[in-house]
Amino acid sequence: MAEGGRQKAEGDRGARRAVHCAPHAAWLLTVTAMALALLFFAGAASLAAERAAGLTDRECLRCHGDPALTRAQPGERGRTMYVDRAVLARSRHGTIACTGCHTGTAKLPHEAKLPRADCTTCHQREAKAYAGSIHGRGLAKADADVPTCQRCHGGHGILAVKDPASPVRPLRQARICMECHADTRITARHPEMPNVLLIRAYADSVHGLAVSRKGLGVAPTCTGCHGTHDLSPADDPGSPVHRMNVAETCGGC
Repeated sequence: MAEGGRQKAEGDRGARRAVHCAPHAAWLLTVTAMALALLFFAGAASLAAERAAGLTDRECLRCHGDPALTRAQPGERGRTMYVDRAVLARSRHGTIACTGCHTGTAKLPHEAKLPRADCTTCHQREAKAYAGSIHGRGLAKADADVPTCQRCHGGHGILAVKDPASPVRPLRQARICMECHADTRITARHPEMPNVLLIRAYADSVHGLAVSRKGLGVAPTCTGCHGTHDLSPADDPGSPVHRMNVAETCGGC
């Protein structure tokens, strides 16, 4: 009887353990299944996002890394489509994917004509100021002579403003403005522009010499007096070089 009693007691305990553990086992299986499902869907979402982002830089540079790559429209000279990897890597945008600026490139071969890179997507404050400027209003009228973002800052090799090699660094910036304002072909098409002789006189002025000979970064340059993205003509009452504002502008230095 004693032996039979022990066996019965052990059987009862085993049954109770099985009943007690069953919910925990079911819970563990449920959690494991949910975790696996989450991992699966996360991986699928990541893959979908990667595909939606477009091509990889390596795929783009497979063609655009070739110095011989050009594109020519009928009746015009070939235009290079080459992108220097080293220049791009050193640029301010070196960590941004190609498709971050160049959209519409989800597959190869991509369309022959893609949307232009839109700087306003990221640089909204500067874009708003530029749109209201004399340059921005000219661009809205399809004037091919007005400066664009790329014309002043560069393309794939854009550098930080404070970089010694940046074309818009204060010590180099006047050259950029003079590329248009000292070009008689451009001023002939735009009689409203300041006289070329007046613009060229800056180079020999006390301000111009302070920049070119002394390397004084605090010396006034074009943008230091006229403004940057929000440039207005001198007869605009809001311009810092309007006759009613000149004293205040000069007094800043």
